[in-house]
Amino acid sequence: HRDLHSFPTRRSSDLQQKILNRMEFYEHLPPQKQAEANTLYQQYHSLPTDQKSQVSQAFRKMKDMSPEQRTQYMNSNEFQSSFNDQQRDLLRGMSDLSANSAH
Repeated sequence: HRDLHSFPTRRSSDLQQKILNRMEFYEHLPPQKQAEANTLYQQYHSLPTDQKSQVSQAFRKMKDMSPEQRTQYMNSNEFQSSFNDQQRDLLRGMSDLSANSAH
């Protein structure tokens, strides 16, 4: 990981790639799912900053789980007590979207 620090340009290109991947991911969604993604995106951006980082951390964690693990996690006490209804709905929606688009 040391070379990352000596090549700041690589980092910005990684970021661009991430954004492109996200856009491409979005374009492959059926219109109904695109509308869903938009709604989720707006909900996410209306969260206070501290909640936003909490939600994105949980989402990153969930993305690495198998569908079974994800279901277990979303039914766990930890999940229920860590997030309010809005955040749980948001995370469910986000994980559904990303699960459905996995190629």
